[in-house]
Amino acid sequence: MHRNKAKRWVKEIFNTGYRSNGYVVVVRRGFLQEGYANICVDFQNSLDNFVNNVNGY
Repeated sequence: MHRNKAKRWVKEIFNTGYRSNGYVVVVRRGFLQEGYANICVDFQNSLDNFVNNVNGY
């Protein structure tokens, strides 16, 4: 149950802003306890930084 919920959250985050099959996501213990809103914001910030740094070098 927890694994499926984590997978749904990650898929939703990528479907809303990052349509790519080129990312690998490792979910660690405590992921679900952070809550969807916090995870979503953290993912967006991390991915924006990653994309900007890759495209800017």
